[in-house]
Amino acid sequence: MQSLLRLLQPKRTNARVFSTTLAVARKPVYFTPLAINGDIIALSRKSGELSRDPIWLLVNRLLRLKREDALSTALDKCGVPMEEFEKWLQAIRAYDFDSAMVVLRAKGFALTPAGQLSRHLPLWLVIHLLSTKMRTSSQARLALPLAVSHMPVTPIHLQAPILILVAYALGKHDLPALMNLLVARFLATPIDPRARAVYCNHLLQAISRLPSSWESSRLAVSMLDAMSARKIPLWLRTYKYLLADRFVTIDLAKMLRDRMDEDGVKPIMAHLESFLKVFSKAGMTKEAGRYLDAIREMSLQKGYEIVPYGAYPTRKAEEPAESVTRHNTVYLHSFHEEDAVKQYLTRLANLEELKTEHPKEHFRNLASRRRRRQATLGKRQLDIADWTSLLSVATRNPQTDLKKLWHFWSNPKHRNSPNLRPTTATFTLFMKTFHDRQDYAAASEVWLEMCRRNMPLDRKALTIAVQVLTMIGKSLEAFQLMDSRAAKPTPLETAGLIKLDIGVINAFMSALIRVRRPDVVYMLWDKMEFLYSVKPDVETLNKLLEAAYLGGKLDDSLAGFIANLKLKNPFHWSHEEPLSDVPRKRREAITGRIQEMINTSKGPKGIWNEEPAWCVTRRIFQEVILGNWPHMNDIEPPAYPVRESADALIESPVMDLARNIIKARRERRQENTAQSSSPPVYEPADSEKKAEALSVFGPYPQIVPNDTTFRLFIILCGSHGKAGDIPLALAWMRALDIKTRPQTLALAMAYWGEVSMNAPLVERMTGQNEYRKLWAWVEDWVGAAGVPRRRDNMDALRLLAEMRETRVR
Repeated sequence: MQSLLRLLQPKRTNARVFSTTLAVARKPVYFTPLAINGDIIALSRKSGELSRDPIWLLVNRLLRLKREDALSTALDKCGVPMEEFEKWLQAIRAYDFDSAMVVLRAKGFALTPAGQLSRHLPLWLVIHLLSTKMRTSSQARLALPLAVSHMPVTPIHLQAPILILVAYALGKHDLPALMNLLVARFLATPIDPRARAVYCNHLLQAISRLPSSWESSRLAVSMLDAMSARKIPLWLRTYKYLLADRFVTIDLAKMLRDRMDEDGVKPIMAHLESFLKVFSKAGMTKEAGRYLDAIREMSLQKGYEIVPYGAYPTRKAEEPAESVTRHNTVYLHSFHEEDAVKQYLTRLANLEELKTEHPKEHFRNLASRRRRRQATLGKRQLDIADWTSLLSVATRNPQTDLKKLWHFWSNPKHRNSPNLRPTTATFTLFMKTFHDRQDYAAASEVWLEMCRRNMPLDRKALTIAVQVLTMIGKSLEAFQLMDSRAAKPTPLETAGLIKLDIGVINAFMSALIRVRRPDVVYMLWDKMEFLYSVKPDVETLNKLLEAAYLGGKLDDSLAGFIANLKLKNPFHWSHEEPLSDVPRKRREAITGRIQEMINTSKGPKGIWNEEPAWCVTRRIFQEVILGNWPHMNDIEPPAYPVRESADALIESPVMDLARNIIKARRERRQENTAQSSSPPVYEPADSEKKAEALSVFGPYPQIVPNDTTFRLFIILCGSHGKAGDIPLALAWMRALDIKTRPQTLALAMAYWGEVSMNAPLVERMTGQNEYRKLWAWVEDWVGAAGVPRRRDNMDALRLLAEMRETRVR
């Protein structure tokens, strides 16, 4: 072991440490559709107990139509005649909401563009549709309008649980924008005091199924604050859901920890394990050690035969023998320096050598099956998982000799050693670290060794392999690997393949951008949902914005100018053949086009579906904002440009001066006219505004933009003569409460200055200074401490000059 530890010694000490861990989120077991259905059943049962409404009994019986006697009794209690029930039987037996709507349309129940039904359905049928028929994202988007349209005929005691059923559908399909509207309506809904705890906890559990983002965290915090104000307790199960890896953030974990202390809640083992994972992942060794010691103490109190070592492992004769468990492996990830983790592992190894009891004899002495299963969840000695954790810490140091480590682990003699046999995770770590160090040849060697050993491929390994193959010039092979190993959507699904997530697509897009192939990125955006049943997230939108900017830079040539000029030809048409309606043939045609595009390196890179790619991407970004948050349509920009682009001043300064003077006089005349005669303005009622908000469906409700997204959008607009969009983009950021960096604001003001500033004489004549106007607005938004400093502004101007002078080839 000492020789292995010596390999991890870096060439130099005191080196900068950076994270190289894989950031591919996994859904916990209880986030599966089966678990969500179980929570829905639990909600319906508890709602029936609290309200004594027989409608919940009928809803439960509809899940078991074969039990005719119980179903008949439930129908009688609800006062539903058998003839009326048989009228809706086909809709009840439909597979999903779309199939149910086919039956309802035949009965005269049309779906309006707002997603509402033209006539009201029986409430028991509405609850059944919300509980069991929302199987896709597009169907889940209709759940909230369906529920809201029936609220006028819904009794008060049924409104909150119906909204929670909608929340489960939105959480299952990752729709945070619609969840925002639902939470606002839920908090305004009257709830029986006896049912507040049940409904609030169920709503938080539904929110916890969303992916981690500032929007989902804000929703959880708003609910937690509302529950604290109303003194509503959190269930232990709700704590467990909120602490799940996929949802929790470090700030939310600290908030939940403090709330546990304030409410006097004693955490269970699942909570301690979750806190250990969160703080270890954040690199907070001291906090993670506290929870590792708490897990050890609870294991001793409960009399577990397998007790993990603590943060400072020692051996005491009066206590049971401790073992290396999965908790110790998780704790290893909290270390920043390899010296600390080597010392910890050395202590563990020395304590393991002092043990004399044989593992088989120990397991044979365990009394119950539960205790034997509890013991097998732990481990009795150091294994490859611990060495991989040590390796992950060591590779964070850029001075670690990675090739020497790879030579040790790739040695064939370790195949026969059960505790040192490399796994897929070990090889994936090597491949990713070589990739991050831009040693793509070494990374490809790791991939070839995995292929030679015929090692199983998981989603993380596939993600890195696709990137490595692309970076060594094998983009076609990377796509073929991803496509061949990916599980196909129904009815093309094949057992034994990998269910892709959006992280794999994002990684492939990132590699394609680095090898100057933004045209393939556009095609993947269009076709990935049909090919792999994945939808874009905020990272995918960021990659698309990068690709659109890169495509414009690549087409900044004579060939690119001619290609874009052809788009303005009224007699130009597309030569692509229409795709087949048969799913298999359609898929083969799409994959064939992508492979043909990858093989064809020549041609324009900034054209997408016979349009400039930056125009399409700009429109997609606007659809994300205005579709997910319809009230953004009412927001006005805080300042207006004085010219269309920076080139307008260069091309004709006299015309620019005349245009600004005429524009200023026209605006003064319009202001005077408006003041003299101001007609009454109609203000719609709140109910009408909510209905209008629900009537607009964006095509990307799962995307929640962040500061990086807006920064890339600002660069895209500024580099294509659309800097006038920047004030409105900043207004959207402020309305969405997105925390922005001074660097982003500095870049926005640098672009804005080109279209908003005039000569001092012109400003005195026109009375306009739109640049100062926007600067004052920004200072009012972020405060004096958040505005860009002089250094930020200089860096932004320097970056702007570099981007314009750099020619990409």
